[in-house]
Amino acid sequence: MTWVFETVRTFFLLQRLRANVHLTPAALRSTQDRLLREVVAHAYQNIPFYRRFWDEAGFDALSFRGLDELGKIPILNRDVLDDPERQEAFLQRGIEPEQCTFVDTTGTSGKTLRIWKQPREEGIRRAVGLRIWLEHGFRWHFSTVDFQRTAGTSHFLQHFGIAPKTWILCDVPVPGQLQRFLAIKADVVVGTATALRRICHAIEEAGVRPKPPRIVFCAGEIPDEETRHVVRRVLFSEMFGIYGQSEVGYVAWQCEQREGFHINADTHLVEVMRNGKPAGTGELGHIVLTDLYARTMPFIRYDTKDLAMPAKEPCGCGRSLPVLGSIEGRASGSIVCPDRRLVTTRAIVNHMWEVLRLGEYRVIQDEEGTVRLQIISKTRVDVESREVKSASAHLGKLLHGLRIHVELAGPWQSDQAWKTHTVISTVGAQSARLRA
Repeated sequence: MTWVFETVRTFFLLQRLRANVHLTPAALRSTQDRLLREVVAHAYQNIPFYRRFWDEAGFDALSFRGLDELGKIPILNRDVLDDPERQEAFLQRGIEPEQCTFVDTTGTSGKTLRIWKQPREEGIRRAVGLRIWLEHGFRWHFSTVDFQRTAGTSHFLQHFGIAPKTWILCDVPVPGQLQRFLAIKADVVVGTATALRRICHAIEEAGVRPKPPRIVFCAGEIPDEETRHVVRRVLFSEMFGIYGQSEVGYVAWQCEQREGFHINADTHLVEVMRNGKPAGTGELGHIVLTDLYARTMPFIRYDTKDLAMPAKEPCGCGRSLPVLGSIEGRASGSIVCPDRRLVTTRAIVNHMWEVLRLGEYRVIQDEEGTVRLQIISKTRVDVESREVKSASAHLGKLLHGLRIHVELAGPWQSDQAWKTHTVISTVGAQSARLRA
């Protein structure tokens, strides 16, 4: 009957999390301070990696006093965990893996890191996700379609018709996806921007009109303007972005205002760091995350290599959870201009969406001063055509000072996570001297 206990605990946690949406700033800070001290103490006492990592860096975890000393904690970079021995040391002592769930993530390194979670941590992740959905009007009888690489595990209650969910696997041929999508008539649709565009284009090509979903969530990719317009045009619904990481779960989400991302600050500590200091308003920085509830594999001051900007002002929706102004994409998906300006994936795709469709082009920078604009040859047959020249000139308005070389290329496949990598750079943030 473990599932009964975990379900009840998740339910009560969910009620508390929903109340936290309107916590005062002082109360929220007090909660973060307590949880931060607890996770740091736990990590030092129970995670061999952190004891060694912090001792070598000169961080005294035993005398740590909370948020006021946050900057003393060394920042953790993913490449540190690429060593299998370090990964083993990153796991809590005494944990039996067969009693845990896990997810594998590769990130930008291409090397697999297995993230282990105990049932209590899975319950917290589920409660945080449910809070996001409930804030958008979700009801327990709503049906959900989730476009995923692999099917998830159904909760026991779903067998009784409570929040039923259907997974549509992204590697299924599109006609099969479309047939199943139309049959389910879901109230909630979840997928990467790539998956959402793909199903919407299939609907248009088939000339059918599906039941409009009540809620559409874009998770795993930037909620770009092209995808927003396609979802609005085809599904007659607005799209809301959810930002998270396999390592730490759901981190932030867009409310009905869609002007920024509310941070789940009662479960995650989010910093935007620029060259060792908090980024200022309008400044670009790395997202550094601390999962305040993780215990099996706690990520503390973890540099995600994702870029964001702090919000200029609080959200007008009335919720007191703090806001990230924008999430800009991976540091490795940013272009460096001659004036050292960093142009992010979000800026590029939102600039180009009325000229070229996502998935039909790539912007690649593998040397300073030049970018390559690759265009799928099946849609553009001549690099000297007016349309190609127009697209190149349009990109040049954003990347002024860079030489743009146009190339024709064959169709490329989405990666294993079914995402579209539109901007690729080996120059990136290192050349711009932007770091956490």
